[in-house]
Amino acid sequence: MTRHGTSAPHLDDEPDAVMWQLRSASPEDCARLAEELRIHPATARVLAARGWNTPALAARFLNPDREDILNPSHLPDFDRAIVRTLQAIRNRESIMIFGDYDVDGLTATAILFTAIGISGGIVTWKIPHRLLDGYGMQEKHVEAARREGIRLIVTADSGIRCFSAVQYARSAGIDVIITDHHLPEPRLPEAVAIVNPNRHDSVYGNRNLCGAGLAFQFAAGLFHALRMPLRRVAALTRSLLKLAAIGTVADVVPLVGENRAIVSLGLQGLTEVRNPGLRVLLDAIGIPPGRAVTAREISFRLAPRINAAGRLEDASLILELLRTSDLDEARRMVATIEKINNRRKIEQARVLADIAGNVSRSDLDRPVLVFSRQGWHRGVLGIVAARLVDEYDKPVFVLSDDLDMAHGSGRSIPGINLIGLLETTRHHLEAFGGHEQAAGLTLKSERIDVFRDEICLACGARQAALALDVDSQLHLADAVRVWPEIARLEPFGNGNPAPIFATSVRVAAPLIAVSSTIWRLNVEQDGRIHQMKYFGRGTKCGRPVPGERMEVAYRLEPDSWRSAGFALVLEAWRPVNGRDMRPMA
Repeated sequence: MTRHGTSAPHLDDEPDAVMWQLRSASPEDCARLAEELRIHPATARVLAARGWNTPALAARFLNPDREDILNPSHLPDFDRAIVRTLQAIRNRESIMIFGDYDVDGLTATAILFTAIGISGGIVTWKIPHRLLDGYGMQEKHVEAARREGIRLIVTADSGIRCFSAVQYARSAGIDVIITDHHLPEPRLPEAVAIVNPNRHDSVYGNRNLCGAGLAFQFAAGLFHALRMPLRRVAALTRSLLKLAAIGTVADVVPLVGENRAIVSLGLQGLTEVRNPGLRVLLDAIGIPPGRAVTAREISFRLAPRINAAGRLEDASLILELLRTSDLDEARRMVATIEKINNRRKIEQARVLADIAGNVSRSDLDRPVLVFSRQGWHRGVLGIVAARLVDEYDKPVFVLSDDLDMAHGSGRSIPGINLIGLLETTRHHLEAFGGHEQAAGLTLKSERIDVFRDEICLACGARQAALALDVDSQLHLADAVRVWPEIARLEPFGNGNPAPIFATSVRVAAPLIAVSSTIWRLNVEQDGRIHQMKYFGRGTKCGRPVPGERMEVAYRLEPDSWRSAGFALVLEAWRPVNGRDMRPMA
């Protein structure tokens, strides 16, 4: 359970009843990994506890490559989609990419637009406006496309539930290819092709492929179908992997298997960025040319800026930024994005403050948290929900109530399928969609209270026990050796969280504020003082007292204060005589 915010951490609260549990791992597996891979026992334990418990499996995990990206022809309707797209390209038909306004949707749109354009297609794009249009393709969008002479619409990260719009397109003589990873209904829209790894008949090996990853596979398949020289295909796909990596991290899909390969290879490519818009955007978040980007930096610095345009204004600004070849124009666009992002922070803080000022203990005792109020900006509800999930470690829905209708976003925790929950309450909803960890919904305002009651009832026993998962014990002095090995486990994120270590220390000095969001704690172990960062989040741990012995849970991350090295980041602490860690079952 983690806590975010810009106010002081909750240091004076009573300790949470949060169990520290040690991930289970076979001692024999750990010893074999440490010996054969020549790695520290703590690193070996991290790998073994996460299922990479043989040298072959661990080596494959540590060295993802292009071979880990699956054959796209195994996707449902993939060949049919490629054939229809090639027909449109060869017949000079006008093609529209219809995308979405979040990071995954925007990067997916950019990938498809670029790939079809490079392949010789006459292609344009359309991104709906979050507040004016809402989510997904509608009949009015199809009618506008018809007037523009569009003959083929290819959706990006959307379309799987757009039944009426697809039907309208069919009646208007426009073919639709759906590329979408969101969970489908039992019946499917009547499109020419529906490329979705989550179809019930899908045999594709990665049901967690996001919209950008799916668009990348579509692009790669298109290039091969055109019989482009393999060297050119390799160069083009390396370039598009950069966008696919950004979308994959931002969509919080599990970073294992194919997704890990996409992100790992894409992050490598982001050390060299020629696209002026993306280059200036990376400069704005402090990533200079030649320096690797981490998944964490995408999640907390790059993605919020890309999302901000779609949350508060028009997401098309991001696509225009990625299209421009003018460096000065790119700088002007990024300056505008920075202003929008600052407005987003203000709106987000306002909603969080409203919730903090009105939340009750009875609210927090529910297995699902549902917050609603009039006047909240709909564009920030998803990111607010994500922050509250981090704070309370429960599924959260945040709704903006417009008196008649309420629009909202939900975020979940591992093990709780958000769409599964919404399916049980669909009789109260006007519309909903998404995937296991994130969803959007619309319902009548008068239904909010009964929705809250029923979704809590539906969650019931599904609610995961609150626990802090520790990967291994690790002395602070040993972190110097372990750090390069842990860095090889990147990218970290959903499905592959940054390892958490535990050890006993003595508090050397009071916790002091370094900034509005960062605190420093000096601790002593074996006669040496170590400095730990704390970001004002974590379990309610009590106030550290100088001279007190306590057990700390911490992770390692690149040190943003120095050009090289790592930081010890404090996640939680408890008295050294606290309950023993229990091994996971």
